[in-house]
Amino acid sequence: MKKAYNILLIALGIIVLSWFLPWLYSIVFPSAASDPFIAYSPVNDRMIVSETGDDKNLAIYSLDADGNREEGVYTKEQRDSLLPQIYYTQLMAREALPDTIAGIEVGVAAFKHSQWVFSALPRDINKVMPEVYLMMESMPARIDLEDPKEVFRFRDGKVEFIDMETNAVIEGRSKRFTDIFNERGFALPMRAYSANITSRKPYDEGYLMVDANGDLYHTKMQAGRPYMM
Repeated sequence: MKKAYNILLIALGIIVLSWFLPWLYSIVFPSAASDPFIAYSPVNDRMIVSETGDDKNLAIYSLDADGNREEGVYTKEQRDSLLPQIYYTQLMAREALPDTIAGIEVGVAAFKHSQWVFSALPRDINKVMPEVYLMMESMPARIDLEDPKEVFRFRDGKVEFIDMETNAVIEGRSKRFTDIFNERGFALPMRAYSANITSRKPYDEGYLMVDANGDLYHTKMQAGRPYMM
C-alpha cells in the first residue's frame, strides 16, 4: 500500500512539474511571439507569407491553393510588388506602382478607397456571446456621450431593458421599444446586428439590425425614447 502511495505521489509530482516548470521558464526567460503575416497576391494568385524565424530574420515565401510552400524566398522589394494593394505607398516611392493588375486599372486612389481591414482573434472563434446588448443614449443631457448604463434583450417576443447596476427591468422603456418594434414589423429572432458602443466618438447612431425576414432596421435611443426606421 505504501509503495502504491509513493508511486501515485511521484506521478502526481511529475504532472504538476510538467505544467509548472515550462510556465516558470516562460516567466524567467520571456520571448516575444511573432505570428506570420499572410496576404493574397493578385499578381501571381498565391498567398504571400512574411514570417520571422528563431534567428529573427524575416522569411518571405508563397503558398499555393493547397498550402504547398514554394521553394526559395522573396526579398522585401519582390514582396512589395506581389502585394501592391498593401505596399502601394512603398511602390509609389520607388516609382514601381503598376498601372494595371489582371487587366484592371489601378492607382493609389483605388487602393485607398477599396482597402479595409478585418481583425480576428482565435479566442473569438466559437465564443459564447451573452444575449444582451448595450444601449447608449444618443441625445444625452450634456454634449458628451456617456457610457451605457442599460442593456436590452429579446425575451418572449418582447424587448426588455435592464439596468446594469441593479439588474432591474425598466418597464416603461421596455414597453415603448416593444411597441415600436411591433409597429415597424420587426420579425424575431434577430439575424444580425452592428453597433459602435463607445463614448469615444462625437455622436451615436445606435444599431443596424437585420430581422428574421432579412429586412434592415436602424434603431437608437433618443432622450430615453425609441427611434426606429
